[in-house]
Amino acid sequence: MDGSCNCPAGYTGEHCQDQVTPIKMKVQAITVTRFPGLNDGLPWDANDGPDIYFKMSEPDYPLAQPEYLVENADPSIDYSFSFVPFDLRFVTATYKMELFDYEGVGIPSQKMGELLFTPYSATSGFPTTLVLDDGGSIAFKLVVEYVFPTEMD
Repeated sequence: MDGSCNCPAGYTGEHCQDQVTPIKMKVQAITVTRFPGLNDGLPWDANDGPDIYFKMSEPDYPLAQPEYLVENADPSIDYSFSFVPFDLRFVTATYKMELFDYEGVGIPSQKMGELLFTPYSATSGFPTTLVLDDGGSIAFKLVVEYVFPTEMD
């Protein structure tokens, strides 16, 4: 426009060739796509499936967990969690996702697995779905929205 490029959100440069690092990412949805069906060869719960929930932590402190756990989960099914959307404020930092089996009031939950991830890469574009899968016992999909420096929060 008028002799200069009008770049789409997230890009800059003479020919819109440079990716802009977002100032944050908003997590809109989280789905667990894999978790172990057994705990060292035994069922997680004696009479039914595990009651699962996640915890996400950013570099220095806990960040999010769902409003409700998923009861009697089946490892062959993907489960979406209900939670208040939240921000990833350090897009190039390492975050931790953990999955637990809730055992009851006053009984420690059993950790089903954990994985580490970095939400943003300067070479991956701006996918709206992040697949968190390091090949371990658990995997997730996150639906995200990018916020760039020129946008208002």
